[in-house]
Amino acid sequence: MHRSRNRVQAALLACVALGAWVAGSAGMANAQTPADQVETLAAAVERLTARSHGHREISLKELGIQRPVVLNGMDARRDLFLPVPAGIPISDASVALEGRYLRGEGGRTTYVAAVDGVPVASRSVGEEQGSVSDQLPVSGEPRPSGFVNLNVAWSSVVGRDLCEDERSIGNVFEINPNTRFSYRYDVSAVRDIATAWSALPSRPVLLLPAGQLPPDVYDAAWRIGTVLARAGKAVQIRTLPRIGDELDTDGLTIPPALLSIAPFQSLARGGRIKITSDAEVGALLLLQRQGGVDADIIIGTEGFRAQSDTAMQALLAQFATAPGEAVASITKWRNEAGLAMAPTADTIRLVPGAGHPVLAISPEGGARAAGFLSDLWRSLAVVPAVRVAVAQGPDLSDASSIPLTLLGGRVGSFDVLARGEWSTTFDLSAMVAGGRVPGGFDLDVSAAPSAGVTSPIASIFFNDFLLGARSLKADGRPERIFVSVPHYALAARNTLRVVVQRQPLSDRCREVPQAFPVTVQPSSRVLLEAAPDSVDFIGVMPRYSDKATLIVPRTYLSEATSLMRVIALANAAGLPPERSGFSVVAEGAEARPDSAFLAVDARVAGVEGKVRVEDGRLVLNTSANTTLLDVAGLNRLGVAEAVKAGDRYGIVYRTIGHEPPALAPSLLLGRGDVTVFSSSGPVVALDTRTPDGSVEAADRDVFSVFTKVGRSVGSLVIAAGIITFLLFVLLAVLARRRAAKGH
Repeated sequence: MHRSRNRVQAALLACVALGAWVAGSAGMANAQTPADQVETLAAAVERLTARSHGHREISLKELGIQRPVVLNGMDARRDLFLPVPAGIPISDASVALEGRYLRGEGGRTTYVAAVDGVPVASRSVGEEQGSVSDQLPVSGEPRPSGFVNLNVAWSSVVGRDLCEDERSIGNVFEINPNTRFSYRYDVSAVRDIATAWSALPSRPVLLLPAGQLPPDVYDAAWRIGTVLARAGKAVQIRTLPRIGDELDTDGLTIPPALLSIAPFQSLARGGRIKITSDAEVGALLLLQRQGGVDADIIIGTEGFRAQSDTAMQALLAQFATAPGEAVASITKWRNEAGLAMAPTADTIRLVPGAGHPVLAISPEGGARAAGFLSDLWRSLAVVPAVRVAVAQGPDLSDASSIPLTLLGGRVGSFDVLARGEWSTTFDLSAMVAGGRVPGGFDLDVSAAPSAGVTSPIASIFFNDFLLGARSLKADGRPERIFVSVPHYALAARNTLRVVVQRQPLSDRCREVPQAFPVTVQPSSRVLLEAAPDSVDFIGVMPRYSDKATLIVPRTYLSEATSLMRVIALANAAGLPPERSGFSVVAEGAEARPDSAFLAVDARVAGVEGKVRVEDGRLVLNTSANTTLLDVAGLNRLGVAEAVKAGDRYGIVYRTIGHEPPALAPSLLLGRGDVTVFSSSGPVVALDTRTPDGSVEAADRDVFSVFTKVGRSVGSLVIAAGIITFLLFVLLAVLARRRAAKGH
């Protein structure tokens, strides 16, 4: 009895002591909370606004390599160029090489990975098949070129003796497009426009003001987006959020100290929320990339400044009772990030930003900025701001030929053991002017002699069409190879390849096979001729080089997402952003361009095309007014058609259905006059005039000046002339013999 009473009393005393301790602890916590909260809140804001090391991670797929890179044979190599900020040291850099191999024919199989010419990994594989996952170290020294060179070599030796045939097909090494390159760089080291451009991610964000865009802002945005697309970057168009917009907040990481501020509490609820105040917009701006509104490029308008200024003022009002350090950090970040920047006379300006550099483009200087940011002039931008009055390429309207070096072709030597390749890529309208196209190539190639007696062979490919091939003398002297370019081989973006093959076996097996150099000389050139007078995509694209006009409906100005579609089509058609005009058409009105044009969901006066679109209905006719297709109920499709209005050539694009397709920025138009697109790319491409391609064949016919009957007559005349010439030769020979017998 006494024991139980003592236990109860002890328990009561323990509860009282615990309560006193809790109360005391709470009192101490309450006493310490203000100081701790001040320090934590200031530190949280400082972390969000601090400029630290930028992190980049990019895969081969993001660089445009969508399919595995396959290496096979006795000695196969592939160079991959991975972008980094030019001239800036990097850290924590590595390449996660992913791949697999097949070894069906046995032998000795090895792969070697090198970074900037330095071998960093070598593996000999012995299983019939397997996967590869190597972490390749990358040194941190600056790269003035802006690229890290990853070289992967694959060797497969099947024969036991030196002279055995090594043409094996069962030993293959494959580089997976998921191979990733990651690194960090010091953001504060980016001090000029050229370096900031090289530091752009593979999917840069172009941030625009909210609401309906002014025409000059829309104009500048499509030009800069097209320049980015030409550089292989998929631009993302975003606008400043505003009250009433819905936002997915999943994934937002908000420092706990900021949860005491009302707008951050709203964003921390998770899921899709509707923005209810300007302070929440300011909070999203402060959260930077997490909020999805941070920019790599902005169009520096008064509207953008006013909208961001309203948002940040509303956010600062929520920090009225916060410590001065937190408010000072936000104000400093706001000024550095360009949110408070008033429009200036600078065409392009580097804004240091907070966390990464930002490029600000003036809306009225969009065309000049696009010209200056091209490959030709961008290397001059070693300053933080420029005012561009004129930025264009050289005037080639009177030139009959252009050096390949002017089209981006890098001349130099490359070693060839069994097979080597040189290539260059150029846009049809980027450098070729005067409405002309490549009609042929004069390629000067020199090859060093080898120990073998078999001559090396040079094959010329243009857009994967074999244009010609010849055996080289291989005496170290330049040899000229001329190839003609058929019109059907032309495209908006063209690739010329020179493939050199040697016999890898040495003379009578007395020497080990060695690689010998081959050079494409700088005297190589492209020969120009008039563009084909045909209403198809290849007939229209060259006419963009002199003067062109982009036409969009006024409704596009209220849909910033339409810029993605316009950029993709401008890049696909080869519309030069630095030399094109821009026109906005009111609803129900027709545009009357005075030059070649690209019309996107806009009507053009005088166009009588073969394509008719009515909501989800597509009607497609031929030149003979025969209906090829009439189908309704379509959606998420688009159709591009080459047309002619009077003496003006152009391309008209129409959306099929209520929802437009999401066109990829790497889209390209090719042969034909009608192409139907879905979100996955072209789904139907055809020539409604001559589906069998007979028009293109006729253009290249040496008798194209005749009619069908005339061609036959011309053939007979030429044949008769040849026979007559041979008869004269024969009679002359007989006469000489008779004269000789007479003596």
